[in-house]
Amino acid sequence: MKEKNTPTMPRLPRYEVALEDKANAIHSLLQNESIVALVGMGGIGKTTLSTKVYHLFHNQYEKSSFLEDVKSKHINNVKKKLLQDLCDRKLCKDEDVDEYLDEIKQCMISKKVLVVVDDVGTTKNLEALQLPIDKHATNVNCKSKILVNCQNWQILKNYVRESAKVDMDFLEEQHARKLFMCHAFKHANSVGEI
Repeated sequence: MKEKNTPTMPRLPRYEVALEDKANAIHSLLQNESIVALVGMGGIGKTTLSTKVYHLFHNQYEKSSFLEDVKSKHINNVKKKLLQDLCDRKLCKDEDVDEYLDEIKQCMISKKVLVVVDDVGTTKNLEALQLPIDKHATNVNCKSKILVNCQNWQILKNYVRESAKVDMDFLEEQHARKLFMCHAFKHANSVGEI
């Protein structure tokens, strides 16, 4: 059964500090790479930055999908969301999503697609999605783009070129202070210029 679908937007945090410049830098990198990786320890802001990139740039693609917190979800549910977002196909509960993986691949090859794979925990999870990943592809031969974030570079190194790896760092001190103040006082207006 085929039905038109609008992908759900992941929620941005209430307070943002220094996100837009980083998101623009990631988007620039995606112009020259088919897949980009955000790598860093848990809680450092990989999901927040991925979400910001998605919010800012998903409308520049024909189709898009944000696969949130992949490592904590059953992989078949993740694949079903990908199928629904990219192919406008919603499966019945008993249908086998693996029968439609070629349809997902074909969509990513024939259309301009953005897929964000958030918090992939294992190589097995990434491989199960069967995305048409070619770490040697550039914007010349690949319109579709994949942004994946992970805590462990070893999981991604066979799929992502070293030049497309972004190591997430801690916030600079003034940005960290500003973010703390926003949360502590519950509204951004309480934070003066820093």
